[in-house]
Amino acid sequence: MRITEFLEQPFDYFNDAKSKWIYIISAVVFSHFFLIIFQPYGISEEMSNPENPTLHKFLFFFSIAVSTFTALSLSQFFFKTNI
Repeated sequence: MRITEFLEQPFDYFNDAKSKWIYIISAVVFSHFFLIIFQPYGISEEMSNPENPTLHKFLFFFSIAVSTFTALSLSQFFFKTNI
């Protein structure tokens, strides 16, 4: 199979709403686990900083969840074109 033939095949993934919702929720959960386990970008220092109250830590992770959920919802349900 040539590369052009491969690229012209139909892409039938995420065609129903259930699989899109599973994708969105799993991406949000994965992003939280990734941030909690690997702690990139100096998150460990900010989490151990006593000047940061628990509410700010919660709002930080909540904002990441909301932004991930919003971006994926828009891209999967509204911005996706069927060419």
